[in-house]
Amino acid sequence: MAEYQGNVIIVGIGRSGTTLLREILHRAFGSTRVEYYHWPRDYSNKRGMNGKKHEKDFWIICQRDFRDVLASGIRNMIQRSPHVDAIEEYRVTENQIPPEGFKKFRVDYHYKEEYYDYEYFIPEHQILKQGHKMIDDGWNYWINNVDYIFCYEDYMKDKNKVVTDLMNKIPFNKVYDYPVDDLIGQADAWLGTNPQHASNGGKINGWSDVFSEKQEQIIIREFGGWLKEQGYIKE
Repeated sequence: MAEYQGNVIIVGIGRSGTTLLREILHRAFGSTRVEYYHWPRDYSNKRGMNGKKHEKDFWIICQRDFRDVLASGIRNMIQRSPHVDAIEEYRVTENQIPPEGFKKFRVDYHYKEEYYDYEYFIPEHQILKQGHKMIDDGWNYWINNVDYIFCYEDYMKDKNKVVTDLMNKIPFNKVYDYPVDDLIGQADAWLGTNPQHASNGGKINGWSDVFSEKQEQIIIREFGGWLKEQGYIKE
């Protein structure tokens, strides 16, 4: 049996650029050498090793403004399963209205037109529950062992620069020696055929359709340390 040579592994928070990064890496290194895990349990179930990193692997985590991550996750949750009973908790009705200062919003389902007329709101407890899971299991669990941080905002500002830097940092030979523009084009093409994946087109600072200023302050109150550490808000 051939000696294991190590894989490129995307870990951590979803809705932060992980899918577009996966498409870029598939194009360069082939799908068999690229793995993808949002949560520790998934990694442990597939990899074993008590969830520990193999010394030959190269771990990449994606970073994105946490307000956008949360908003994207919520849109995606509703888009995927609008019929699920749990989603009714967030649906605006005569008997269920948002607290004062909380945003009401609609979701584009792409193909589920029967749900277009519903409005939703996200209560504080859901912001906290989803946010803590993402930070604890999607960031803190992985961050001390990652080899590279892929910043979504930096990528959107200068795709060529970020992908060039990433390719130079990964210590494996490419399976396919495509130019950087082609790697970026692979990600763009995938999103073009799967538009529902980017819940608001992947906008930067696009959370205001889901969160009001009051809800944003809840996020900053609870997760401001992370936002400050990554440079998304000032002291």
